[in-house]
Parts: sequence; C-alpha cells; structure tokens
Amino acid sequence: MDSPNRPPTPDSVHSWWSGSNSIGPTISIHAAAKPLMRLMYHRQVRSFIKRNQDTRLSPELMEICLSYLAYKYISPATKSLILAELDSRVTSGRDMEVVCNSLKQSAPLVSELLDSSRTRIRLHTWNILRAISPFDSLMSWVSVPQIFSAFSDADPEICEASRFAFIKCVRTSEGSDYFWGYVAGVSIRAEKLVNALDFVDGR
Repeated sequence: MDSPNRPPTPDSVHSWWSGSNSIGPTISIHAAAKPLMRLMYHRQVRSFIKRNQDTRLSPELMEICLSYLAYKYISPATKSLILAELDSRVTSGRDMEVVCNSLKQSAPLVSELLDSSRTRIRLHTWNILRAISPFDSLMSWVSVPQIFSAFSDADPEICEASRFAFIKCVRTSEGSDYFWGYVAGVSIRAEKLVNALDFVDGR
C-alpha cells in the first residue's frame, strides 16, 4: 500500500442564491469530505497493519507509517493505531533498530506526537522511545525540557515510560555526555533530575 496522497480538492457547491444569482451562502463540501477521508485512511491503515503483521519492518514500511503519522487528514484514532503497532513491535524486541533510525530522521514529527493532547498518542510514543533508547542518545533529537515535562504528566504510565527512557539513555556514554553538557549550559530544576533517578532506583 502506498503512503497517503492528498486527493484533489473538492469543488465548492454553489446554491442557487450564490454567485451571480443573488447574495447568499456558498456551500463547501470540505466539511463532509474530511471525515470521509479520515475514515478511508483509518481503514487503509488497519488493512496495512493486518497484512504486514508477520513481516519484519523494513525502512520502506516504516516510511509508510511515518507518512500517515505526519498527514494532516489522519485522525488521532488512526495515529494511535499506528503507534500501538510500533509500540508492540519494539517492546517485544522486534524492529527496534529500523524504528530508531527512522524516528531519528523525523525528530519534528516525534516532538509533535509527544506534545499531542491525546494521552494514547503520547503514551505509545514514550513507550517506543523507552524501548529504543539504548540504540541512540534520544536527547540529541528529543529535547531535554520535553523529557522532563513528561515526568509530571497527568498519566502515570507516561511518567514511568519517560523516566525509564531517560535513565536508559543517560546510561549510554553518548547520552550521558549530551545530558551533562545540557545541564552545564542551562539552569535546571534539580529536583526533577533527583525524582527521575529515585524513580528508577526504587524499581
């Protein structure tokens, strides 16, 4: 299945009272088209996931996933569906390297997902980052303030996932160097770091 392509922009439907006939409303079908597009893409994604369930995730398949996640006509439910599949794959030990490499090249998209107002989107994204953090220094492409902000998320699962991702990251030499370099250059609330370390040490 190809990545989603924007369909032609539907023409506006003019009532008898619009345009040259008389002053009046122009009725656009955009409002009706967008929900139908979201439904169509949701069905495409479900079919795509089902068809590739037993297939190793290649860079090409991952690129399709990312194209859906970045597309503005994709609903939050569809994004959650994609992220849940990636979450399942990496937490079971599959496809971690290809997911890591692809997300690293899509840092703005990752940041957008972490800032989502939808809890499930944030949670699946943090679970993915938690799983792949040993492969790369997350803090070179996920902002440290964004990581610390997640420590106090209203959802306890997000708090846990973000803290574990942070600890696994700083235990790598690259992650440690990046973090302490960051700390040296900014003013940071020390209790946030202490809370993160205490959280993991308590486990």
